[in-house]
Amino acid sequence: SPFSQQAGGVAVNCAGTLAFVGKSPGPEVFQIAADGSLSALAGSPFPTGLPDNSVVALSSDEHRLYVGSISGRVLGMAVADDGTLSAISGMSVASGVRSPTGLGLSRDGSWLYVAGNGYVWNQPAEMDVFAVSGGQLTLAPNSPWSVTPPDIFGSPSVAAFPARTCNEAPIAIATATPSTAIVGESVNFDGNASGDPDGS
Repeated sequence: SPFSQQAGGVAVNCAGTLAFVGKSPGPEVFQIAADGSLSALAGSPFPTGLPDNSVVALSSDEHRLYVGSISGRVLGMAVADDGTLSAISGMSVASGVRSPTGLGLSRDGSWLYVAGNGYVWNQPAEMDVFAVSGGQLTLAPNSPWSVTPPDIFGSPSVAAFPARTCNEAPIAIATATPSTAIVGESVNFDGNASGDPDGS
């Protein structure tokens, strides 16, 4: 294993070629070979400017990686096609979260769910919800919510459903010849324009 220290959350892209690992001073990105072996991407790790990065979540379009820091802050990073991470200009940093132990994104990427461990804050664990728009994270009304009994040692995780999917729906397109059907005569359909983007 290439991990030099304890790693937090892990996210893998749909192609199964890149693994994003929550670590400090920033997420590490690994290329995944056909035999499952890992090799660090050039420039990895990618510093966030936040201490003790832990959990990560990859957006459905795979263009953004969200990172949670034990300091109680969450931010997003831009993901290039080759997996390289960079800061997002104007991206807000959400603060006041109780030591994130899990991140979950809605399928359309409009909501970010953050499970927080209250241990560091000596308070019960909780769930924060942020609206995601234009690179900004805005705390949802009535957030946070308590997610456990008053036990400061809980370390909750989170999953959002419907979950991020890697399958693209098949596209069915057919043309008819002739374009006007006549009773008693045959009509030919051509479905060559149909396709299945991911072959599943």
